[in-house]
Amino acid sequence: MGSVSKVREAKSGKIFALKRIRDEQSGDAGITFRLKRECRAQMKISHPRVVRVHEYFEAEGAPAILMDYIEGETFLATPTWESPALSR
Repeated sequence: MGSVSKVREAKSGKIFALKRIRDEQSGDAGITFRLKRECRAQMKISHPRVVRVHEYFEAEGAPAILMDYIEGETFLATPTWESPALSR
């Protein structure tokens, strides 16, 4: 659906993750709607195992979500991962 980049807020210097949809999909109303819905849902969640979402906005004409940056490997970079719930 898109990409996630590590960004630094200019005034505070705080590091965030910026999730954007692909440029070729930025005009797709359905994808934009799903990203907005994802953002609204995640902003209501406060849990130590769920990344905190701060806001939805448009960056360079493309919809984006600003969220906390979590240091570590990406999900796809983890060679063997099993869900604890599924391994029971």
